[in-house]
Amino acid sequence: RNKPTGLPYCEPEAPYFGLNDMSPEKLKERRLQAIEVVRQQKDLVEQRQRQQLLQEINNQEYELKVLHTMKEEYVF
Repeated sequence: RNKPTGLPYCEPEAPYFGLNDMSPEKLKERRLQAIEVVRQQKDLVEQRQRQQLLQEINNQEYELKVLHTMKEEYVF
């Protein structure tokens, strides 16, 4: 009465997914995109490091200026 319908019909023309599912052009495009992403991330890290160094230099200059003014006030 309630028999299972069985397995679905197999379509041999369906594309397979796996290691060889991409054409050489797509692989090259994906590789170039990955290289660009890495380059952008590297540039972002370098920019943040430069900003951090500039901020530290500015803080040191400010502290040096404050120390000189305090020294002048206490000496004279």
